Amino acid sequence: MSGLAGLMRQEGHQISGSEQEDRKRIKQKPLLEEFQRCGVPIFFGHFSENISPETALVVRSSIIPDDNPEVKRAIEMGIPVIKRAEALGRLMERKQGIAVAGTAGKTTTTAMLGLILEKSDLDPSIMVGARFSYLRGRNYRCGRGPFVVEADEFDRSFLYLKYESAIVTNLFWGDHLDYYLTEEEMMAAFGEFVAGIPPEGLLTVCGDDKNALSVTKEAQGRVITYGFKDENVARASDVEQGRNETVFNLVYQGGKVAQVRLRVPGKHNVLNATAAMIAANNLGVNFPDSAGSLSEYQGGKRRLEFKGKVNGTIVMDDFAHNARQIEATLEGLRQVFPENQITAVFQPRQFRRTKLLLNELANCFNLADRVIITDISRGIGDTEAEVASVHARDLLQKMAEAGISAKYFGDFKEVVDYLSQRSKPGDVVITLGTGDVHHIGEMLLDTTFAL
Repeated sequence: MSGLAGLMRQEGHQISGSEQEDRKRIKQKPLLEEFQRCGVPIFFGHFSENISPETALVVRSSIIPDDNPEVKRAIEMGIPVIKRAEALGRLMERKQGIAVAGTAGKTTTTAMLGLILEKSDLDPSIMVGARFSYLRGRNYRCGRGPFVVEADEFDRSFLYLKYESAIVTNLFWGDHLDYYLTEEEMMAAFGEFVAGIPPEGLLTVCGDDKNALSVTKEAQGRVITYGFKDENVARASDVEQGRNETVFNLVYQGGKVAQVRLRVPGKHNVLNATAAMIAANNLGVNFPDSAGSLSEYQGGKRRLEFKGKVNGTIVMDDFAHNARQIEATLEGLRQVFPENQITAVFQPRQFRRTKLLLNELANCFNLADRVIITDISRGIGDTEAEVASVHARDLLQKMAEAGISAKYFGDFKEVVDYLSQRSKPGDVVITLGTGDVHHIGEMLLDTTFAL
């Protein structure tokens, strides 16, 4: 929502915004403060009086319910109310849209592609789900060229977007389980998304991912597959992963076209970079130039983010919240710190989702030396019955059955006290999850930090 607000403002619209009333829980404080400095009204708390007679349009995120007082007031006043994705689709209508979709990796792939296009002087607009340094700490960029958008699959919102080409990074049933009750429902939605690419467009899809590859049958235009396997049109080969960089060769249609040096670790980032380079090439950027741009990519907020050091202990943070993302994050971290003791602090997200994925979550921490589990972070759609049906200790029990030792703490301060007493110089602590688990790292780095 903040990125959409920024794009609308830079296109000349007068905007205001409503946030939650509890300011301590707000995740994007720097962006809100920037809006306030620019004179944008920000309301803390959702109240009917926030909707003025001058309001022409109300845009809500997918998690804002129909009985929200501002939504109800707007409808009473005859003011159109649309969802975020529809508003974003309207902004894309006059531009060459590239939508980046997938269960995991879409934020990084979007940011990588945006960086390549910016460095190539194509003046892109960018809408991405994290803040990046090359975007001046923002999660958006407003330009006159191609429009690169992270395409969110929740409630099929990506079907509102207007795009000429798309990327599908991977597909697995593990996110938005409050909306997609079965894997078949999720796959059908991605099939519709792929079918939305026009015949003259391009689908860039990970050929190593069986589910992602299966939706290509819905594509009307060209399809380029990428991955590590020989049968892909674009292939990452000769991957060398060191402490400070990841190096690989990009092979396209059987011939080497570029050597790529990334400053971010992990084979998952090799795949993300490969997808971005293919999409950029479709827009006229040659592969060596893309490789040069990606050598400057530094990652984003909550994507293997280095938070700081305290008494020699390295503190990291990542948004990973499903098994495949956690495994990829820990693999990348282990490549950077092969001999260091790594402690993973995980906050499960949503009760129904956690219950359904207990077995997967219990088996994805093998590369960590110590594992700490906090209470489950409640989601908007969690019912009281679902909350009562599972506890973080159930995940500990499953981990014990899998031979993985873990500890549970019901209070963030207890986690910080435990880590402070047992961490030594050179140890690595990484917080994982979509909720407010990142506060643990901040508390560890600053004993004056208070929730």
